[in-house]
Amino acid sequence: MAKGKAATERKHAKRSMMERFGVAVGDATLREAVAVIQSGKAKLIRRQSLRVTIWELEIHGLPTRVVYDKNTKEIVTILRTGEEVLP
Repeated sequence: MAKGKAATERKHAKRSMMERFGVAVGDATLREAVAVIQSGKAKLIRRQSLRVTIWELEIHGLPTRVVYDKNTKEIVTILRTGEEVLP
């Protein structure tokens, strides 16, 4: 497994999906979600900084909000729809 910030973000995203929804996701699912974001098919909720944005999309049929890091091109964490990340 790769070391570094991207791997840490992936690990956190997987853990947050399990904690909040009780659903295990793998790297392939996270890559699909990133592809949806990068293709513009997800709904942009807000820009948190120059690097971090919050998007709304479905993962395994569940409505979620994800925090996306454009520098690492990874999902940082997964939230329930309506949950907010403080600036």
